[in-house]
Amino acid sequence: MNRSNYSIESLLLPPGRYRVLGFVPMTGLHLDKWIEVSSTNQPGCYGAADIPIATSIPNLARIENVSGEPVWPPPDTEGP
Repeated sequence: MNRSNYSIESLLLPPGRYRVLGFVPMTGLHLDKWIEVSSTNQPGCYGAADIPIATSIPNLARIENVSGEPVWPPPDTEGP
């Protein structure tokens, strides 16, 4: 059974600094990385090499802004 290591196909974030959390495939190691999205990047990319956010962070679990508030996945809009 094949399974993609990527949680989503694309993700657009406004310029800013973000903490990205995920898991390295087949190791279970926790990935905790800060990325900088700027107005000079292609939409959905970060860094000088325009690295795509959604498909460069394997097993993406969460993205937070600099205040620690979740940006992705979006907060659940339906209550219990």
